[in-house]
Amino acid sequence: MPVSGKELIRELRKAGYEVKRITGSHYVMDNGKITVVVPNHSSDLPMGTEMAIRKRTGVCR
Repeated sequence: MPVSGKELIRELRKAGYEVKRITGSHYVMDNGKITVVVPNHSSDLPMGTEMAIRKRTGVCR
């Protein structure tokens, strides 16, 4: 089931990631070691984008 950028940002915050800056509709988040860019558009994230962010951060569903 696809998730929106807003939902993924919420999950990353719970996992200890902080928003460093927002550029347009893209949130740059990091936890001190890993930095990721999460798009926050009105639609759901493409599955490949979501899985790549989850793989890089280690945040599972």
